[in-house]
Amino acid sequence: MSIEPPEIRYVPHAELIIYQISEDELKGLEQGHAQSLFMTLGPLLIGIAITGLTTLLTVTMPSTSVRDGFLIATSATGIPGALLMGLGIYRHFTSANIGKTIRSRANETPAGTKVKTLDGGTF
Repeated sequence: MSIEPPEIRYVPHAELIIYQISEDELKGLEQGHAQSLFMTLGPLLIGIAITGLTTLLTVTMPSTSVRDGFLIATSATGIPGALLMGLGIYRHFTSANIGKTIRSRANETPAGTKVKTLDGGTF
């Protein structure tokens, strides 16, 4: 039993848009990865803090040291979680603004403008 090779189709793009970006914009886009980390760890820590707070409010603690431990754990996860969520939201809007700025310049180059490539050719 032989396996037939798959049919491969090549479909070219109808249009290629080239965006020019500055070094600062590139650095801002590179920092976008930290936003996803903040938006992952923030809800995780907030969830742990909510669990600790629920435990504090619903369970009678046998000693003050146990209660103090839950209170410290709740504070130690809730405060950083809220800060990470805030940073993640801030970075989200910052990177979105960078994208809007780059796209707004797309119409500044007239249609049909020849662009030089690195090897000296044009397209």
